[in-house]
Amino acid sequence: MPAPSRSTQSRKLRALEKMFARASSRRRVTFQVKTGTARVPKQTGVSRCGAAVVDITPSVPVAMAGYSLAGTTAKRVRHPLFARALYIDDGAGQTAALCFVDLWCASRYLLHKAAAYTSIGAAGIGASQLILAGTHTHAGPGNYFGNTLYDTIVSSDLSGFHKKTADALAAGIAQCVNQAAQSAVPARLGVASAPVWGVSRNRAYPAFLENKESATWNVDGPGQGAPAGLPNVSHFAIDPRVFCLAAVSQATNTLLGAFATFSCHATALGEKNEYIDPDWPGVACNLAAEALANPSGGQPVVALADSAGADITPMQCDEVHGTALAQRAGQEVGSGLVQAARQAIQNAGAFTVEIHYAELSPSLELPHVACLEKALPPPKSRHAWAIGAPAFGGATDGHSSLFPLVVQESMVSQDFDHKDPQFPKSLGLPGVEAVLQAVFRLAPADFVPIHTLRVAGHQFATYPGEPTITTAFRLEKALKAATGAASASIIGYAGDYSGYYPTHEEYMLQRYEGASMIRGRHASQLVSDALVNSATSRSTFTLPTAVKFSRFVTNKT
Repeated sequence: MPAPSRSTQSRKLRALEKMFARASSRRRVTFQVKTGTARVPKQTGVSRCGAAVVDITPSVPVAMAGYSLAGTTAKRVRHPLFARALYIDDGAGQTAALCFVDLWCASRYLLHKAAAYTSIGAAGIGASQLILAGTHTHAGPGNYFGNTLYDTIVSSDLSGFHKKTADALAAGIAQCVNQAAQSAVPARLGVASAPVWGVSRNRAYPAFLENKESATWNVDGPGQGAPAGLPNVSHFAIDPRVFCLAAVSQATNTLLGAFATFSCHATALGEKNEYIDPDWPGVACNLAAEALANPSGGQPVVALADSAGADITPMQCDEVHGTALAQRAGQEVGSGLVQAARQAIQNAGAFTVEIHYAELSPSLELPHVACLEKALPPPKSRHAWAIGAPAFGGATDGHSSLFPLVVQESMVSQDFDHKDPQFPKSLGLPGVEAVLQAVFRLAPADFVPIHTLRVAGHQFATYPGEPTITTAFRLEKALKAATGAASASIIGYAGDYSGYYPTHEEYMLQRYEGASMIRGRHASQLVSDALVNSATSRSTFTLPTAVKFSRFVTNKT
């Protein structure tokens, strides 16, 4: 990777200077957002679905999320960003909505803020029935999380929470969900999948090989049926499946909406991109909507969210980013989406809805996490969260200027006791972790939302961050075994963002993905176990009337 230009270095220094200045003039405060209480839906005996799309493009200029300091500020819009929603009512008193947004990730703030509007709108649903997920585009806004860690480090200006931006996004999301509910008509639902090869590859291939599943991944795992002529071994180590949920009008037999997932980073445009853009998922949705247009001329709402893209990149071995790569990846995934949607239409039938929700504390103090390691060090010596040194060097498809002179992949250390869940993470840069936590007072969210949804014989589960394909595959198998569902899939980047979620084996290698797993090596198992328990539980999670968040405010003089 070429060295950053003088102008880029100057911009980064200015951002850091502003961050230090803010640290001395601001304090962290908590604030509350009232969340909505769902209405009890009518039991009409008629299953209905509706779909809608709403433009949520922010005003420019705006700092973009995903590359942190290495990213840019968008001064223009190449293509607009959208929220796309599918409302589902089984007629038996159960409703739910999927809303996929052209954003880096969903956030707990957006979820609850939007739910305050959807609960009193046409949808009548609260946060427990709203699955909100992102495409993971790195060419959209940030600063909408409601926690000081990711509101600061994700965006290119390191500026923290922007209430105006966040509230505008939440309003657009709620408008979309309510419009989808207003348009609902008697409908059927179907699920299917189709493979897409050659557009994605595993950027963390050495870590993938640490998993036992890698030995049979292309035999009886998600990678079975791989074509022989793929360019590189890393192209075989992917999940090629596009899962699609299709809603079909009962009266006209036309497609209302196709909501799909695919495992791949939306980073085709690269860190030097200066335009607002949904990246390759936008290309895929547009292509599929045109191809699936109804005979009457109307287009269905086609949406796409990232599934388990933590270790998967669209960047090919030539390491070239740009609009051509976004077009190619989008066209290929879009074609796969069309194939999956057409099969899902054929599979569509009557359906019931079963949705569960919880807010999970990722604290290492939870008893069922602590018992995994005997004789943990005293709580005061433990790190509630930590970022490993390789994370500061960036991923292999976008290394920062710190790589490889300052930090490298697979840096491990004795910074933590071997019984500590953060072991063998290396803090690497002396004092950086202390500065982030003490001086800048950065901290992730205390709770993250999780959903499970059973519909049309398929079990969905959401992940509050970035699972690797093997983490997702293990959860998929566990969900099918526990629920008896014919099929299962993961919706990543959903509910909120709480870091990467590699497997234990991948974490121990401490490449970029493992170093970015802030809660330690048991976090993936904790979240996956909670999702399986949620999917099989009859208990309900009771939300408080107001949900707490944190941000910085300027000190009064």
